[in-house]
Amino acid sequence: MPRPERSYLPRSYLFFGTYRRDLLDSTVRDLAAQREQHLAALRREIDDTTRMIKTLVRDFSRNDTPSEDFVRDINTERAELHHRKIELEAQLAEAEEANQRAPNPDRSTLCP
Repeated sequence: MPRPERSYLPRSYLFFGTYRRDLLDSTVRDLAAQREQHLAALRREIDDTTRMIKTLVRDFSRNDTPSEDFVRDINTERAELHHRKIELEAQLAEAEEANQRAPNPDRSTLCP
């Protein structure tokens, strides 16, 4: 049973009219906003990881006589951060590719 607020609209309008286009456009816009937020979050995380790597290197350079344990810990943490950055960059590339394949709201106007 149709909703009361739409009961005055002919059924053909609900399936083939501007109502359908507006509904699809709204959904596509919401999904696009979610994708953009995800991309922005990945970029921020990559920037944070890069900043952490630089901070780690700067802290290491400030130490005049580092012990072997300190050097090993720094190298381990640096390797983990580089690995994390590579993973994030791969996720970002996948997300950007998925964003390119996302539905185009203008296509809904081409449908009958």
